[in-house]
Amino acid sequence: MNTKLVPMIREGVARLPFTSPSRTTIARFALGLLLLVMAKPAMAQTPMAVCGTFEMDPLGMCLVFYPDDPAIGDIAADLGALPMPPAGSYGLLSGTAWDCVGICFPTLCISGGTFDPIGCNPASGPEFIRGDCNNDISFNVADVIYHLTSLFASGPPPPCRDACDMDLSGNDDIGDSIQMLNVLFQAAPNPPAPFPDCGPADPGGPVPDCQNPICP
Repeated sequence: MNTKLVPMIREGVARLPFTSPSRTTIARFALGLLLLVMAKPAMAQTPMAVCGTFEMDPLGMCLVFYPDDPAIGDIAADLGALPMPPAGSYGLLSGTAWDCVGICFPTLCISGGTFDPIGCNPASGPEFIRGDCNNDISFNVADVIYHLTSLFASGPPPPCRDACDMDLSGNDDIGDSIQMLNVLFQAAPNPPAPFPDCGPADPGGPVPDCQNPICP
């Protein structure tokens, strides 16, 4: 019997003697890993800039970037030496992206990333007060008179047509004058923002037409 196969008895436990792997075994293992890496197709790396929000993953383990377009998938972002934004931060994430895997199962990874918290905010349009048709930073019966004069008595055009557009129709017409009177004297609901203070038009509304706004 080969004495090397005889179990050793130590403290009542039978064990087979430990033998270190040979250099040949280690070399074969390393070669196998090298061939596996070489056989794996290279992942395409492409520049990417996408709007979205940083949030914690469902398990609360990782800060993940969720694009506005869910078809893109979740993104694990590496901002390098830049600090990671807090959860809930919305903005533009830019960098080099590729398909990847990770502990939080991202769809994409981005390296060399930058995050611009205002990069996805559309430029604000001119500010005005809805109803302030004569452009004096107030809303009163003088605006109704100015509007009617502009429409029917060859008066000057409104400096900011958006301010006269009380019903968000994209036009200023007699219906807007009637709505102004209703708000002033019939306790009608307030018109759409911006009202009663200066502000930009709703981005989802008609194309702004405010050539000479008086609001700062």
